[in-house]
Amino acid sequence: MSEDHLYSGASREEIRKKKLAKRKREQRIRGAFIILLVLLSFVNVGFGIINLNALLKERNQQEDPPAAVDTTADTKEDKPEQTADTPEAEDTDPAEPEQTEPSVSETPEAAEPENEEPAVPDEPENTDTADSGETQSELESDPRFTVTAKYEPIGVIHNVNNFLNIRKSPDPSAVTIGKAMRNSAVTVLEKEDNGWLRIRSGENEGYVSGEFVATEEEGEVLAMEYCKNNAFAKRETLPSGDGLPVYRSANKNEEVVFMINPENGYRVLDILGSWVKIQITEGLSGYVERDHVDVRYTLEEPIFFGNDQNVSELRLGIVNKAFEYYGGSYVWGGIDLATGVDCSGFTLRIYESFGINLPRLSSEQAKWGSAVGSMAEALPGDLLFFHGYRNGTVTPGVGHVAIYIGNGKMIHAASEARGIVADNYNYLGEPVGIRRVISPQAEAAYKGNQ
Repeated sequence: MSEDHLYSGASREEIRKKKLAKRKREQRIRGAFIILLVLLSFVNVGFGIINLNALLKERNQQEDPPAAVDTTADTKEDKPEQTADTPEAEDTDPAEPEQTEPSVSETPEAAEPENEEPAVPDEPENTDTADSGETQSELESDPRFTVTAKYEPIGVIHNVNNFLNIRKSPDPSAVTIGKAMRNSAVTVLEKEDNGWLRIRSGENEGYVSGEFVATEEEGEVLAMEYCKNNAFAKRETLPSGDGLPVYRSANKNEEVVFMINPENGYRVLDILGSWVKIQITEGLSGYVERDHVDVRYTLEEPIFFGNDQNVSELRLGIVNKAFEYYGGSYVWGGIDLATGVDCSGFTLRIYESFGINLPRLSSEQAKWGSAVGSMAEALPGDLLFFHGYRNGTVTPGVGHVAIYIGNGKMIHAASEARGIVADNYNYLGEPVGIRRVISPQAEAAYKGNQ
């Protein structure tokens, strides 16, 4: 019988809608019923598997147990015995300092002009880092907070690959006058309308892109994460005009292995009563008297190399090229900038890219070019030479080389632990030699090709 009598008095359109709604309800009911049947089927299968496992277990228990296994046999695989004549790295530069610590994991990479590609920041050296959620009073109670007092207001370079260029004016096309390394600190003087910052470090000023500078509380937190505990010789208590003696052990009767000066900070390894153990380089550590050093937290600071009339484009080009590999790996005997270099391998490859061919070893490079009388006469791009250190002892002759970058600074492949870094020119003591390997003719030719 037709269902139309159920909708008497309704229009044809209303009847159609009501029938359609009824069919949809019936479809939903059928769908729910099918889902229920499927679920019940899964439940039955599950119970069946459980019952089957129980039956198999019961049957296994009724069978005789297997024979006992002899567990006294040595089941370890024999390992090949190491021989005494395993290959060692060829000694390509006997004057280079011997390294004992792990190599830096980073590999050198060329940086963009302003390092505008975000980069993953270094892991902080301190493990008890400040929590960015701390209140200002909690931050200030941390002894590491004292590092921020030198920079008010503070700015910390971050989210760059290796460094941020410091420009003469707030323009990406302006002359580069320095490099602000990742995690270094500056004093922020002024914010320009275009987002650039006027900054100061020591007596030097310049401009950097504000996009890569953490300021205010964020800058304070980063500063506390990346600061390092260093020891500085106190100028007013120096027992000798040559600097503060570093002894082989915590005893003034021991051999003096190095002399430090107030300009350089050296990493604190331990404080033992009236003595402080410091690290000079990976081949050399020693002890200084606690009363003669100032132990404090410090941050890395930018490098300014200037651009006066005595610095040619070739010299600035060499300095900029060297900084492209800042933070790269030190590999003893290495000459490949992509995988790691030692000190003379670094200078070899940097100058080679400008058509200047140097000998392989630092001791040979120290005889190249012409001598420079003193640091007062040195120009960016000149080579600085130092004694080497092996097993805590100064090696005779030349054992290390660095590139002078101006303003009392040098860049060099320092060691496996530090990699390619920039330091004060006298970080390893006064240079034992300064050489000028860039000829006036090369400078004129380079400028003429620009």
